[in-house]
Amino acid sequence: MLGPLFVALAAVAAPAPAQVVSGVLVEEQTGTPVDGAMISAVDSLDRTRAATLTDRAGRFHIRDLEPGRYVLRADRIGHRSSYSDTLLLAAADTVQVRMAARVEAIPLAGIRVEGEGRCTVRPREGEATARIW
Repeated sequence: MLGPLFVALAAVAAPAPAQVVSGVLVEEQTGTPVDGAMISAVDSLDRTRAATLTDRAGRFHIRDLEPGRYVLRADRIGHRSSYSDTLLLAAADTVQVRMAARVEAIPLAGIRVEGEGRCTVRPREGEATARIW
């Protein structure tokens, strides 16, 4: 006979399926994958709910979004943002998106950086920084 404790534990142990948005970001004119772009999932209230970087093949994966309406925004340093069509995410959905990044440069203001602290070299963080620059 199964007791109430076993039934309760079985219900807790089963993970709920999560919503996943996966895709690829390519340059609009050439179809070349875009590495190091920030992909943000923006909800209907214009709040960023999750974000990730594209990899060398332009791929991205965003997990654990709440069900709802989202637009994906692709940001690259020195380029105008690009947007996906509106995505409607239901419970346990997996959505595939192909985004085209606009190749439109925007001017950036210069910055001046000063510091007195000593720089600690961290090769793994340096690779990630180099990807987006």
